[in-house]
Amino acid sequence: MKTPVLVLFLLLLPFFAGAHPSWGLAITPSGDLYFVDVLHHGDGTLWKLDRHGKVTPVLTQFHSHDLFLAADGRLWLAQAIWRTGEIEGEGHNYLLRYDPNTEALDTLVFTDDWDEFYGSSIAADGSQSVLFTIGNQVFRKSFDGPTELLFEHRFERINTLCSDPDGGLWITDKDLQQGSLLRWTPAGGLDTIATKLIPTAPSDPPFPETRFHLFYGINCQETGKIFVAESAGRQILEVDEMGRTTTFYQSESPWYPVNLVFQEGVTFVMEVGYEKEHLGPRILRLGLDGRREVLADLTVPPPARSATPGTNPQDGKMPFRWWWLGVIAVALLPLAGLKRRER
Repeated sequence: MKTPVLVLFLLLLPFFAGAHPSWGLAITPSGDLYFVDVLHHGDGTLWKLDRHGKVTPVLTQFHSHDLFLAADGRLWLAQAIWRTGEIEGEGHNYLLRYDPNTEALDTLVFTDDWDEFYGSSIAADGSQSVLFTIGNQVFRKSFDGPTELLFEHRFERINTLCSDPDGGLWITDKDLQQGSLLRWTPAGGLDTIATKLIPTAPSDPPFPETRFHLFYGINCQETGKIFVAESAGRQILEVDEMGRTTTFYQSESPWYPVNLVFQEGVTFVMEVGYEKEHLGPRILRLGLDGRREVLADLTVPPPARSATPGTNPQDGKMPFRWWWLGVIAVALLPLAGLKRRER
C-alpha cells in the first residue's frame, strides 16, 4: 500500500499549498517558554524564549509541529520528515525527549513505519509510552512493546490531542458536527463535549479554503476549563465541563492563534499569520489588565548565531518545499487509514 499512498500524495500536492503551522508550546516552572515552528533554519526549529526575553534556537533543521512538557520537566517532541526522492514510503518519524536543565536530547522512537509511530500530534501517556494519531484513530506507542489501538473508534478528521491531569484524553475533530471537542477515558469511553466550534461562514479567515479551517493547540491543564485554538475565527475558545463555549482570545488580522499556556495568572499566546507570505510565529503575553505585549516575533530574521554542523540559518524564511509538504501531517492522515484497512 505504500506505493499508492505515495502516488496519491504527489497527485494531491498542488491542492494542499496552504498553511499547516506548528502549534507546540510549553512553559517550564522557571518561566521559560519552548515552542516549535517550521519557518526557520531549513526544516524548522525548537525555540527557547527565556524569562528575560532572550530568544534562542535550541534545535535547528528540526521539523516538528507538536510537543508537551512531562511531569518530570522534560519536553517530548514529535518529528515527521518527508523529502520526495530521498525517503521511500512514509518518511522518517521521531519521538524525542529534551531536558531543558541538562540540554540532553534522547531519541525514544525512530521509524519509517506510520503503523508504529507518526510524528505529528502527540499526547502524554506516562513515562514509557506516548499517544499519537494516524488514519483518524488514536494509538499508544509503548517503548517496550508493540503499538496498539487505544480504543475502537474512527474519527472524521482528528487535528490535535491533549492529556489532562485526570487521565482523560481530549481530541479535536474538524469534520464532526462542524468542529467538535471530545474526551475519552478508560472508564467512561468517548464523550462529545462540544460541537459547532468552527464557524461555517467566518468573516475574515486566514485562508478561504475550508480544508485549512483547523483546530490547533488544546490546553487541558486548567481545572474545569479547556482551551482550544481554531483558525477560521482566529480565536481561542474556552469550553466548560457542560460544553458551553466563549471566546477567550481573538487575534487581530493577519494573525491567528495556535496555542496558549498559563503561569501565575499570566497568559502566553502563540500566533502565526499570513499576509501574502507566512508570518511568525510570535509569542504574546496577556497581562492581568488585558493588555497584550509581543515578547518575540520571529517574522524578522532569527537571532544571529554561529552556524554549526547540521544547521542552515536563513533570514526568517522557510524553504518553499515545507509549505507544500508540511500539510501532510493533517491533510493526509485519512489516507493512512486506507493502508491500515488493507492490512
